Amino acid sequence: MNFYASPQYLQLVAETYFPDRSTRIADVALGDVVLRLLVVDDKQIVTEVPFLDYHQPLEPGEAKAVERWHGYAPAVSRTLIRSEERGTVTPEPVWAPYSDWSDFKNDDAYFDFISTRHLVTLRNLRRLRRRLEETHGPLEFTPNDRRDDVLPFAFHWKSRQFRATGVDDLFADPRNVRFFEGLRERDLLVASTLRVGGRPLSVWLGFIHERVWSGWIFTYDRDPVFSRYSLGHQLLQSILRHSLQSGHRGFDHSVGGQDYKWLYATHARALYSVGDPPPSARTFIRQGLQIVGLLEPARAARKALRRLRMP
Repeated sequence: MNFYASPQYLQLVAETYFPDRSTRIADVALGDVVLRLLVVDDKQIVTEVPFLDYHQPLEPGEAKAVERWHGYAPAVSRTLIRSEERGTVTPEPVWAPYSDWSDFKNDDAYFDFISTRHLVTLRNLRRLRRRLEETHGPLEFTPNDRRDDVLPFAFHWKSRQFRATGVDDLFADPRNVRFFEGLRERDLLVASTLRVGGRPLSVWLGFIHERVWSGWIFTYDRDPVFSRYSLGHQLLQSILRHSLQSGHRGFDHSVGGQDYKWLYATHARALYSVGDPPPSARTFIRQGLQIVGLLEPARAARKALRRLRMP
């Protein structure tokens, strides 16, 4: 089972987002899949909260005392395919790119492999890394940085990015801050950093579960003095090397088909909705898709509406 079905995660969600409510964990048959979910007040199944990327159906041997519920889950993993085959999948899903380490004997073998697909891009990134160190000093990569400045920098940088792009600032909600603080208190959070001279340049907030590294927050210092060096790529490459060297099974790039993820992904999970959204939400989504089709043909915008979070 994935992290989002683990008792540690579900208990933290209950404490953070449903305080003073009655909660329990149950194996729920929803549509044609069985998911391990939080049940609130014996009236509500929780399929969506901030930082829940996707659900992984339970295997037959994992499910216990299955309960049948009516409801809706917007992102359920259906299959894992090689990234180059994603154009053959219909209907078009939401993607969660993934790097599978089973085909590579070491990190050099992996980077040799992705160089066969993106040689020019990787050469440019190596050149930028050399220039960054030549100009500003040696880089310090910390796989799990527990220094006090890590979370404040991550929240500040990501909040600024949210506001600049017109997206709701998730960290304006104190519950979301408490969620990450709770992860850290339980030793569930992996906060990776790239620094120069002690100064944080980029931060990744995530977790390692059953030898798969994943995460939610990927952000960096947008000071023009440093941002020109592709700081996100520089940190991610260090993380990927460390993951391989640590004997992990893979690296989950989380939900979203951004170009930088396909640069590193070997596979992808196809995510589809399960169950039926409320009638009013179905009407809103249909109307929204019609408007987007007329005004904005971008695939990313259509996908965002298809994955619209239900109340």
